[in-house]
Amino acid sequence: MDASELLRQYAKGNRDFPEVSLNEQSLVEAELPQIVLRRASLKVTNLSNANLTQADLQDAIFNVSRLSGANLSGANLRHCQLNVTNLIRALLTEADLSGASLVRAEMLRADLSNAQLVAANLREVDLREAKLRWANLQGANLQQADIRNSILTGALLEEANLNAVNGDRADLSGALLKQADLRHANLQQVKLNGANLQGANLRWADLRGADLRNADLTATKLSGTNLTGALLEGAILVDTVLVHADLSQANLMHATVTGADLSGATITGAKLFGAARYNLATKEVACTWVDMSPNGDRTQIREFSDAVDLHGFFNTASPQVHLHVDALLTPVAHAQLAQVYYHLSQCAPDRDWVPDLTVANRQTRLTLTLSQDSQLWSMAYGLSLPFQATQGVQQALARLLQMVQASTVNTPVAAELQPSLRALGQELTTTMKVLPAKVLPAKVLPAIAADAAQPAASADPLRLSDPFFQQPIQLYVTNSSNQRLAIYTHPRFGARQTTESDPLPPSPKPGPLPQPATVLTFVQGFRAERDLSVGPSSDSPSGRDQA
Repeated sequence: MDASELLRQYAKGNRDFPEVSLNEQSLVEAELPQIVLRRASLKVTNLSNANLTQADLQDAIFNVSRLSGANLSGANLRHCQLNVTNLIRALLTEADLSGASLVRAEMLRADLSNAQLVAANLREVDLREAKLRWANLQGANLQQADIRNSILTGALLEEANLNAVNGDRADLSGALLKQADLRHANLQQVKLNGANLQGANLRWADLRGADLRNADLTATKLSGTNLTGALLEGAILVDTVLVHADLSQANLMHATVTGADLSGATITGAKLFGAARYNLATKEVACTWVDMSPNGDRTQIREFSDAVDLHGFFNTASPQVHLHVDALLTPVAHAQLAQVYYHLSQCAPDRDWVPDLTVANRQTRLTLTLSQDSQLWSMAYGLSLPFQATQGVQQALARLLQMVQASTVNTPVAAELQPSLRALGQELTTTMKVLPAKVLPAKVLPAIAADAAQPAASADPLRLSDPFFQQPIQLYVTNSSNQRLAIYTHPRFGARQTTESDPLPPSPKPGPLPQPATVLTFVQGFRAERDLSVGPSSDSPSGRDQA
């Protein structure tokens, strides 16, 4: 059968042409939607601009054929052979190419959005400027493929082989690349923001200027990777291997870098404000200074005197406030809690009042992660405001403040800590003035007030309606050295009620506070504040030519 005979039979209504041989035939601009060409041989066939929508082409052979501009949307191309095929500007949206072979195929500007390419062989394929939005490439072979300027937003590339791929300026935002092989890949200025790269292998890849904001790089292998000037703001680098990686001038602000191996890495000039950095391997790290300014403008530089100083800096935890409630969170309490912290964010918009929330072992745990140690007491105060025990917390904080103020008299160690102690007190005093001292006035949240008629100026604190807020709490803080300081523990915390007639004490007295020496040791662990310098000098790194 030749091409003209196939067209005649198709015009008569015949759609089924299995195992037909049309090698070296011409079907340019042919209208063949829903045709069945299973196991057909179409080698060196010209199908340019043909309409093959919803066609069944499973196991067909198209090697060295021309399908430029062809419409193959929704087509079944499972296990097809399309090696060295011309698919320039072809439309393959929602096509199924699972298991297909497209070795060295030309797919410049092709549209494969939502296509299925599971386990497809795309070795050395030309996908420049192609569209692969939400395409499924799980387990696909893209070794040495050219995907420059292509769009793969939301694509599934789990366990895909992208070894030595050329992905310069490609857009892989939100892509799933778990366990993918990206060794020696050229990914300069690639967009990987929000991508999941857990366990991926990027050894010796070039990621200069790449956008990895909020990407998940947990257990990712980045040994020898060039990340110069990369954007890693908010990224997760837990247990990441960065041995001999180059992070010069990289933006790691607010990133989570814990348990990572930075041995032999270069980090000079990196932006690290708000980054959680703890339990890191820093042997032979090359780093003379980093940028700790909130805006990444080098107004606050941290320089290092020796390897010990550098190791201490790169093992700094994020300060945290921990509030544990000795009860399970109820749906009503959850809704009320959200409204309370929303109100606090209106009173103090410069603070993050959205705690991490976990419920386990008959307890509810709220955690606030901070960027500065000096905010620990003030944020502990704010976090406790919805609870009945807030009065006990306020008393405990007031006593702690008096304690540290008294301990600074004629004490050399305390004198060295004066700036940190003063900052703690100022933050607490200011926050108490800004936030409502009696939890919340009834006029602000009338729907959640236990008594909506209660006047705002009442001397009694307003109680929220759910019993959850009357349960015992435990409140403690951890500083940037991961040291813990107890603020308040309800006397009944951890003790279970045996009967409903066993009421909780309405206003429990605060338990014993830490000794002054314990508090001073805790303040000595304020690494975050020590890591900020007053400002650059004329010969500091920030004062030099930034070009």
